[in-house]
Amino acid sequence: MRVAIIGGGKVGYYLVKTLLERGHAVTLIEKDPGRARQVAEELGIVVIGGDGSNLQTLRDADVDQADVLAIVTGRDQDNLIAAQIAKENFQVPRVIVRVNNPKNEVIFHHLEIESTVSSTGIISNLIEAEATTREIKTLLTFQRGAMTIVEALLKENSPVINKTITQIAAKLPQSCVLVAVFRGEKIIYPRGDTRLHEGDIVIAVTALQSQELLERALLGPAHNRVKQP
Repeated sequence: MRVAIIGGGKVGYYLVKTLLERGHAVTLIEKDPGRARQVAEELGIVVIGGDGSNLQTLRDADVDQADVLAIVTGRDQDNLIAAQIAKENFQVPRVIVRVNNPKNEVIFHHLEIESTVSSTGIISNLIEAEATTREIKTLLTFQRGAMTIVEALLKENSPVINKTITQIAAKLPQSCVLVAVFRGEKIIYPRGDTRLHEGDIVIAVTALQSQELLERALLGPAHNRVKQP
């Protein structure tokens, strides 16, 4: 895969290094001449010296031949301009933009730049995923922390015990899908007539904001649950 990266700071440097280790072809654009030379010497890649928000610089870097363009400088204003220029002038299949201030994500999305990454937002979403649901275990997060795959152990006080998926469907959050049930060594892919049993481990995909609703639907109100020994 061919990747073009704008910004050779710490984020850009380690992104380049990681992609090279995974066998991808990488071109870096960095406007600081000293930094550009340093990265080129250390990583042995082509570094285009210039401003990533300049049309000619992007042409010199053959951005139009990239499969992915990642814009990861430390300035949101520069990232926004570079993303708009790339979007209007080059047919890059995927443009990913770093957003340093989470409040600026709304501006990027308003300008139809959808693939944004905010490390602050991701970390805060992960913290919320762990803090808001104590009895549902988070297995994986994706969509920058907005969606999660979780598991829940059904105990004797669970309101869904001995009920079918059809019977409990109305009480489940809309942004939730039950994808599997582990019953001992058996894996069950739930259908409408699948009946849940005590001891089942339910695997679900859910939006972050729906985890508490999912927890109550599967396990019942907190004060009614069997406490962990």
